[in-house]
Parts: sequence; C-alpha cells; structure tokens
Amino acid sequence: MKDPNEEASLSPRLFFALWPDPALRGELAAFQRSLRQSTGKGRWLPPQRLHLTLYYLGRLPLPVSEAVQLGARGIEAPAFSLQLDRLGCFERARVLWLGPSRVPQVLTDLHHALRVLPESCNHEAQPTRFRPHVTLARKVRTLPEWPEAAAQMLPLFWQATDFALIESVDMPDGVEYRVVERYPLVPGGNAESGPRLS
Repeated sequence: MKDPNEEASLSPRLFFALWPDPALRGELAAFQRSLRQSTGKGRWLPPQRLHLTLYYLGRLPLPVSEAVQLGARGIEAPAFSLQLDRLGCFERARVLWLGPSRVPQVLTDLHHALRVLPESCNHEAQPTRFRPHVTLARKVRTLPEWPEAAAQMLPLFWQATDFALIESVDMPDGVEYRVVERYPLVPGGNAESGPRLS
C-alpha cells in the first residue's frame, strides 16, 4: 500500500511535449480517421490527446518539479519547423505513429536540454531513447496498408513556436492530458545554435 504522505509529496505524472495548435490537430485527426477507416484495428487516441513527447518526467518530488518548471522557463531555443512524413509501428510496444523522416538538430537539442533539468536537481533522469513521434493508436501489431486518401495527406507541417508541460490525469475512460504551462520558442532564432539557459 502506498504511503499517503509520500504520495502527497509527489507531483502528478508530467511530461514535456510539443502540443499541436488547433489547425494541426485537425489535420492529424483527419489523417488518423483515414487510416482508421482502412484498418479499423487498434485503440485509437482521441484527437485531443495527440502530441509529440519531448521528455517524460513521471512523478517527481514537489521541490524537483518546481525547479524543473523554473528551469524550463529559462530555456531559450529557436522556433523550428517539423515535417511529419513517416508512418511507423513500434511492434514490441504495439504503437502506430507518425513522425519525421528527418529530425531537426534543434529538436534533439531541446530534448537534451529538458532531460538535464531533473539531473540539475540531483534527481535521476528517466532512461530514454529519443524517437520523436505522434502516437496515433495502440495495440497495433504491424504497419497497416496505407489508403490512397491518407497517403495524399502527407506530409504534415508543424511550425513549433512553443513547447508545453503536460499533466497526465487518470479518468474513468482512460487518461486526460492537461497543459500546465507553455514555454515560447524564440521566433526567427538560429536553429543551428540550439537551446541555451538564460
């Protein structure tokens, strides 16, 4: 049985993500619907939960959580564009995803800048391999056949102007993602210079 005092001293489940604007979310949902009509298999994510995870934090001691949020506010990273043009499947995890065939260096650098924030508070970072993607469905064993209508929708273009801290909340019908805080990326910045802390 979990200690109530220990539970109270931890944050909710948190992660950093790129959070689509309404227009892109609509495009992702339309692509998802086209695939779903063709395959019908799997557990498809509701459109309001579509996102690209930058770094999963999990539940942190509250002082670490507060320090991580403060650190995220100090990250100065350039805005960038991302081209979603690759459909893939993580067969072991049974996840169907859409992602970039080419990962911009600034996206990888942003992931690393976020990953070190817990470590700067002497908190062990979550082991991870960064493979940027948007999860479309779970419980999918293999890559489905592409319907022509879905193929014609790609690529989708993501203009990343900010990133967000997201809280994962357990609900009776699954989980709900809530935006805790958004952090602007620097418009017109040098995408080759990468993030820096202010």
